[in-house]
Amino acid sequence: MHFGYPDLAIQKVDNDKVIVENKGGLPIPFALQITDKNGKQKEILYHSDIWSMGKLFEIKLSTLKLSKIEVKCDLVNDFNLKDNVWKK
Repeated sequence: MHFGYPDLAIQKVDNDKVIVENKGGLPIPFALQITDKNGKQKEILYHSDIWSMGKLFEIKLSTLKLSKIEVKCDLVNDFNLKDNVWKK
């Protein structure tokens, strides 16, 4: 039986939303770290239950002046870290 592997990615950043993709299919929790243009950071935690709706998860953001977004998986090592960061 195959349960997938840990591989999350930022698929798209568009104005006030981010789409995170679960490429590996393993339902894992993650944190979204948002940095605005002034360097202020905010971290939002998401439980693994969000993946019960599918492999894409859309997150609405209140910060419009973004400089960096990062998907962080602290419980397991992400398979490909290169697609976990978006920079403006």
